[in-house]
Amino acid sequence: MTTRRHPVLAAALALPLLLGFVACGGDDDDDASTDTTEADAGDAATETTEADAAADEAAGEAVATVFDSSVPFDDKVALIEDGESHRADHEGYVAAADRVGGITVEPTDVAADGDAATVTYRVLFAGTEAYADLTVDVTRVDDAWVVPSDAFCGFLASARTPCAGDAAAGAGGSATETTVGG
Repeated sequence: MTTRRHPVLAAALALPLLLGFVACGGDDDDDASTDTTEADAGDAATETTEADAAADEAAGEAVATVFDSSVPFDDKVALIEDGESHRADHEGYVAAADRVGGITVEPTDVAADGDAATVTYRVLFAGTEAYADLTVDVTRVDDAWVVPSDAFCGFLASARTPCAGDAAAGAGGSATETTVGG
């Protein structure tokens, strides 16, 4: 059996295919514009995500610094609302923390929304977890995350070192639900 080739038929079938490729690939400007727009949107989302992550980390670091009994008060005073008024309170806290080998706080989650954040953390005595899943609300003031005075005093009250003259020692977030150092 002999197979005949029909060059005219083959050319006629190939022509629409060829024209289709040319027509589809002829105007790359629209595709490039779409790709650039999508890339720009992706870059903006990445930058926003990175900024959010940095804010979350900064809020967690502020909480860790404020409640770390080994950090000198002068290094944390700006991170506590009305910080200077708590200098003597901090000295009592450090003495109580020394009885348990030091107190540190390790942030485990941060939920930031604008200039407010809720930091979930665990409390460690001498590096060993004593309490977990506690929370404190912090606020961003002048680009620094600040622990409210009532939350600071509530945490210190849990360590049995309430703030001097603080009628509300014990108020201040869920850190007061436990006794730190007790």
